Amino acid sequence: MRECHAVVAPCSFGGQALIYRGGGAPVPPTLRALADARKWEEAVSTLRSARAEGVRCDRGSYTQAIRAAGESGQTDEAMSLYALALEDGVFSHWRSDEPFTLDLDRFAAQTAACAVRHALYHEVGNFLESDLRITTGPRCTLVVEKLLSEELQPPLPFRHEMHTTCDERDCMQVVDDSSLVVPLQTLFTWLTSTKPYDAFVIRIPPADADAPLPPAPPPARVPEAVRRAFARFDRNESGGLDPAELKNALSQLGMGASDAETIAVLRRYDADGNRRISLHEFSRLVRELGVVASTVREEPEDRAPSGDC
Repeated sequence: MRECHAVVAPCSFGGQALIYRGGGAPVPPTLRALADARKWEEAVSTLRSARAEGVRCDRGSYTQAIRAAGESGQTDEAMSLYALALEDGVFSHWRSDEPFTLDLDRFAAQTAACAVRHALYHEVGNFLESDLRITTGPRCTLVVEKLLSEELQPPLPFRHEMHTTCDERDCMQVVDDSSLVVPLQTLFTWLTSTKPYDAFVIRIPPADADAPLPPAPPPARVPEAVRRAFARFDRNESGGLDPAELKNALSQLGMGASDAETIAVLRRYDADGNRRISLHEFSRLVRELGVVASTVREEPEDRAPSGDC
């Protein structure tokens, strides 16, 4: 594949043939000029035509074409270009040294917005490791904040990272405007409101695929509050919580879990290996995780309405 210093002329700007520059010049001048003039269709056509002819377009090329589309309100086109750039290995938005962190420090504004959208719509739903962190740079902080708080539907709440700094006299907390944090539970709630619930359920691997399951504990008396909670979560009244029901239960108990985390809980507490959580297994789960007192409460008996029942 040719590098981006090849001469191609699928379209022109100001009567000049398109010239891709390499060797340290990060942005082709024609694409920048098209973006500055808000000629997004010409910018997108130029990049796509060059790519179709085997020209390897660099980071600057994609950045300017995405900017042209994004600033003209063509979000879908900008997202399509960003997906092509990922396919070409031009951008990488996940940090390798920090879990679940989007690193947008070197991203231009519109490209950063595309990176966040791509991660939320196409990647994050498959796993939730921890709170989502988004590291921004001076060129994209405001755009990313606006995207999360205003443009996404529904908005995705976030907070700024706090750092503690100390001197000889005392310590103080400082807000890091370039580091945004989306709590795991908040992210899980947002995802379940934007994607079909079934999209979060994955197939359980065979029971013999992992280490042997722990032995079942002796039967214990199940508190009435736990029985009531279990009955609510066992929607199909099968006597056991399947992965979807277990995931809903964990969410209702304030422990939003990803697909992988739900399966991990299932494997740990499914003592009889039937790939479901029974009442006794559920009782053990809530007891060991310490959620009964704060989340599973006794509910008042339903009162029959006055008159005939």
